[in-house]
Amino acid sequence: MKRLISTQGISRLLCIAAIFSLFLVALVACGNTAGESGDAREKALANSPVIQTLEAQGLDPLNPNSGTVGNDVTSKANVGISMQDAQKQLWVFLSKCITIDTRDIEAVELEGNWYVRGSLQSSHETGLWKVPPQGESVEPYDQRAKEWLATIESDCSQEKMSVMTTPIPPTPKVGNGQSAAAAIWAYIVGCVSELSEDDVQAQDNPLNSEWVVTTDSVFVDALGRQADFGVWSVPYSGLPVSGLPDAKDDLAQAWNAYIFPTTRGEACAVEFIENIKIALPPEPTPAAAATPTMTPTTAPTATMRPVPTATPAIRNSTDAVNSVWAHLVPCFPTIKTTEFSATFDASKSNWVVIQDSGSASSTWSVSQSGYIAPTNSSAETDNVTVLAGSC
Repeated sequence: MKRLISTQGISRLLCIAAIFSLFLVALVACGNTAGESGDAREKALANSPVIQTLEAQGLDPLNPNSGTVGNDVTSKANVGISMQDAQKQLWVFLSKCITIDTRDIEAVELEGNWYVRGSLQSSHETGLWKVPPQGESVEPYDQRAKEWLATIESDCSQEKMSVMTTPIPPTPKVGNGQSAAAAIWAYIVGCVSELSEDDVQAQDNPLNSEWVVTTDSVFVDALGRQADFGVWSVPYSGLPVSGLPDAKDDLAQAWNAYIFPTTRGEACAVEFIENIKIALPPEPTPAAAATPTMTPTTAPTATMRPVPTATPAIRNSTDAVNSVWAHLVPCFPTIKTTEFSATFDASKSNWVVIQDSGSASSTWSVSQSGYIAPTNSSAETDNVTVLAGSC
């Protein structure tokens, strides 16, 4: 009898152990499910700009019963339309002006509303739109969508369409003219302490994705006269690894030869002073002196000229004016952007730029792709000078 009781006790213990083991397995399985759910959430966030946008505003687009990210749960109205209908709402609205495929539109449901926009694969930057619960007309949710709304309400005007359908240029690392001017000033001032930051100006040239930098004339002790420093360029992407700016005309190249040795820790190259004097325009009352002989230069002598390219495109009148100015200034360094005006010619889809220099007016045509062409005899004469490189 004692042996039988002992055997029964052991059997009960084994049963309890088996049940406890099953309980542990269930706990582990639940933990793995939670981890997999977290991985799915991360993948969804990574693949959808819409979801990223909404979560960034403190909303949880992956939880249909939640109005905020986290554990705060709020009630939400029933959505009155399907995802396909929401996508179609935006497609119908934008199709008034552009051709877009419904498959290129993504949507996410949140708090009774659908939010829709063009996907990453779409060739159009549509912005983010809100579709109300009962399928009323889409509403713009961000600035890009508001710009599209204004374009559609203008009956797809050619000027607005040229802006909305033009690829947006990359964000410049050198984000403004002040930064570009400071870069050139910092390069020159090591040899010309008389130059002030206020004496340096930069103009945007979107045609070549650059800032074109010029200076006022200042008295330079080393020259014994007033002088400016020519025309320089600073790319949107910043100065190259060498740290050297691009000297765009003969005068800037002469100054570059004078300043360049300082980048190697050496003194300014005084032997190039005469080259600078030759490159400068004559003073109003020049002193009689023998014409010096040009000294060969071994320093970098960049000869780049602003060449019209297709990108980034001309987006407004300021871009059109700055592009023509940048085209001319290497050969005509005294011209100012204030001499130019631009008007959009919708019949030809280009900009008409007029330079009024007082005695004569030059007219130019600037296409949306950035091609510059002279359209009267005065402009043609200036253009021949620039293209010949005989400034």
